[in-house]
Amino acid sequence: MIGNDTPVQIIHDLGRFADLAALQAQYPAGRPGDFTRLTSTETIWSWTGAAWVDTLVDAATYVDDKITFKNTDPATVISPPSNKILFGTYNNSFWSKDSDGVIKYFVDSADFYIDQYYGVQWDVTISSPDCTRIGDLDLHASLPIHNKMYACLLNNDGEENYTLKSNDWTKKLTGGDSDLSGADGQVMVCIPLHYIKFESEYDIRRVKISEYPLDGFALVPKQYVSAYEAGVERSTLKLTSIVNTDADYRGGDNNAANDANDATLLGMPASSISRTNFRTYARARGTGWEMYNYQAHKSLMYLFTIEYATLNSQKAVVSALDGNGYKQGGLGDGVTNLDGGLLSAWKAYNPFIACGASNSLASGSGEVSYEMPAGYGAVLTTNINRYRGVEMPFGHIWKNCDGINVRIGADTDADPTSKVYLAADAADWNDGNFTNYELAGEIPRANGYVKEMIYNEMMPLSTGGGSTTYWCDYLYTSLPGSGESLRTVLFGGPAADGTTAGFGCSYSHYVPSNSFATIGSRLCFIPA
Repeated sequence: MIGNDTPVQIIHDLGRFADLAALQAQYPAGRPGDFTRLTSTETIWSWTGAAWVDTLVDAATYVDDKITFKNTDPATVISPPSNKILFGTYNNSFWSKDSDGVIKYFVDSADFYIDQYYGVQWDVTISSPDCTRIGDLDLHASLPIHNKMYACLLNNDGEENYTLKSNDWTKKLTGGDSDLSGADGQVMVCIPLHYIKFESEYDIRRVKISEYPLDGFALVPKQYVSAYEAGVERSTLKLTSIVNTDADYRGGDNNAANDANDATLLGMPASSISRTNFRTYARARGTGWEMYNYQAHKSLMYLFTIEYATLNSQKAVVSALDGNGYKQGGLGDGVTNLDGGLLSAWKAYNPFIACGASNSLASGSGEVSYEMPAGYGAVLTTNINRYRGVEMPFGHIWKNCDGINVRIGADTDADPTSKVYLAADAADWNDGNFTNYELAGEIPRANGYVKEMIYNEMMPLSTGGGSTTYWCDYLYTSLPGSGESLRTVLFGGPAADGTTAGFGCSYSHYVPSNSFATIGSRLCFIPA
């Protein structure tokens, strides 16, 4: 409470009504500080404690959910006409000023928006990965931003061909059969435009999301991410996100030797491709197409964290909601429980799960059990996990990422640090320098389970966690022998990584030109 000894209730925006009669029909009385906009007068009306009164403030000036007098000292504002009230914000508080010049300050303005955002918070000193839900708790049940995610077939020009039915991807939303083979476009999941705010207060970290541009919230532009780990159309060298077992879409390292047995690479995602080439193959599809990028991974990671209120993405899958109607559990281990030696002997570490193998989950989240083929050499049931239509968001193969470059200096270098640089504009993404990249922070210099992430980012700040504590995921890194090295970042972990894998697992060991059977990516489209 600032500058006023008399407590009052939180100011609340009641929305828009056609006229005073419509407002009074729903709200015969308000709370002190409640306000609304009437179409009949196109002004803002406020509850005085006895009646609804016209403030004479033009409703059109209430833009982007911001009060007309934003961060304005009320002492500098003239008093309104008789029986009218003005209001605004100043020093993070709401104020009102009546016609007698009396100024009242209300609660912190952050409370005003509590019904317009939802998120989680956690204490970095507490080892439990479980978070506390914050904001409007009803939004944690309705998940308005999460539920705006949808799957579609995207044409090369970036236009949506059609939307897929959320519970059955064999069908179009509007009816009729879908075609996921590439003939109708790339199978993509839309991450909707929304707004985000990260907060750090002593040992507490918060992440909040909203459908609205609230004060302090940053815009997260709309982006499409591939439903499947990226494949390659070999004849055109274009990155794909489709379900197709033709030889032209052979995955892994494109070795045809096993096409006729259970070590086949037909229908599998592509690997053994450098970040440089992943970027080239994505852009070959047309303007706006990119390989997997840091912002896409970050968005999926915090959307999961908020939805399930946990930092541990590998918590066991729980299909039922909890008693409050909230999601619980996680996405399970995925396909990370394989034996590395057997996988090497069988497939030389190449991908073994075909794109679309979990399509029975459609746009849902969870896991589908999978019996390993005889060629693997042991009887094993693993699970193909999925997050809102995105197949295997972690595990199986590493996901190489663009828009992030890590500069690692040797211990003997003039700058013996490991620094993370990010670039928001795809035009700046490159493999050779940090031009137009911004420093995000420093990561640890040695491997270890992640204890804390860099504030407002999803890269490790410190290690010292465990497989079921703090972030529950692992940092892999290495130092050059001398000088400095520019590294790419891989996310998620591969098969056989077990508990070290997960959304927060990262690997900054390789330069962008490196390519291995365990490294793949995803396809993205960023609208102009």
